[in-house]
Amino acid sequence: MISPADHYAKQLLGSGADRWLFARGIWSQSIFGWKLGYVGKALKGDEAFVGCLTIPYYDGLGRERPEAMRFRPLYPNPPAKYLSRQGAEPHLFGLMYTDYPKVYVTEGEIDAVTLWQTGRKAVGVAGANAWRKSWRWLFRNCEEVIVVFDNDTEKDRPDGRKVNAGQLGAGQVYRALESLGLHVRNVKLPQGHDVNSLYIADRKKLEGML
Repeated sequence: MISPADHYAKQLLGSGADRWLFARGIWSQSIFGWKLGYVGKALKGDEAFVGCLTIPYYDGLGRERPEAMRFRPLYPNPPAKYLSRQGAEPHLFGLMYTDYPKVYVTEGEIDAVTLWQTGRKAVGVAGANAWRKSWRWLFRNCEEVIVVFDNDTEKDRPDGRKVNAGQLGAGQVYRALESLGLHVRNVKLPQGHDVNSLYIADRKKLEGML
């Protein structure tokens, strides 16, 4: 029986989602390696995701976790940047890489894939506020963890203070991992950038910061 990841991966080429990925510097090797796909013909229950890029999740042994698949709308002005199946619990993207000596933690799956294709072991948190403190134990055998979250444009809060969601999320990850006594480093990207956007704009600068 074909897996959901394989079902959607077969629909990627020529869908427009492949061009979306190429425009973001994601190579064919990465696309096929991670089985990124496209919902043209939806599996039962996935009808709401037609037209979306699919991002499969895998467990610590590299086995597919269909319940954790995420969907990225690609049409203009999507109502949400990423979508999940109803009732889905958050998981770490690239979980199998948490056991390496040096690991990067990004905000988002595409950022993790971007670092992966530069030869780095990276895992992705599905959003600035998606980190779970219990995940820190997954990194207990690491020698160094580098947190590289988005450096969002600051937004005004009702109380008049400004908030940078990406850097607030980075702080949560940093403190959780530091509490284990790990060597943790936070890389603050230029204002308005995430890993992938800086990779496209100035890969040399990104490499230097990492």
